[in-house]
Amino acid sequence: MKTKLLSMILSLFIVALTACSADQDASNQTEKEEKKDKYTALAEEANQDEKLEKLELLPYAEEVEASLSSPKYKEFTTNSSVLVKGKAKKYSGFKSDYVWIKVRSEEEGPAGRELSYYALIKDGKFEQRVQLFNGKGNYSVKVSVPSDKAEDYFYDIAEFDVENVNPEVKRDVALTKNALKQG
Repeated sequence: MKTKLLSMILSLFIVALTACSADQDASNQTEKEEKKDKYTALAEEANQDEKLEKLELLPYAEEVEASLSSPKYKEFTTNSSVLVKGKAKKYSGFKSDYVWIKVRSEEEGPAGRELSYYALIKDGKFEQRVQLFNGKGNYSVKVSVPSDKAEDYFYDIAEFDVENVNPEVKRDVALTKNALKQG
């Protein structure tokens, strides 16, 4: 009887601790969402105040019939990251399966000023979320597609500048093309 009672009390204690932990996790999640919403609103407000100029693609984009659906502007403000999304109609001749996205911070940060992303080209389409890794500040981004003539050559199709309003320093793990091929 004593073991049954002790077992029940121990079970109730564990359930109570789990509930408290779940409440704390939910509270932390809500706090992060509020913070993100604050910076998203700040970025949206900054973009409304600015006259946003449409992103013009560079000459090689026309040659390979490449386009970007995101981003749409040459200079804009965002919260922490940018989605780079596009396609190239003449991708079958490319000497690589990846688009090279180079991000450069205006300011030196804990892990430097530059970070490269390689976005897989699948059926002519590519998509990559790019982290603005040094927190608040200005960044320049170049999007380059592979050459259709030479291995390991890339040509710029777009350049844009972006301001990050979020002060959080958050760096992605940089993967080389070989690392991506190996999984």
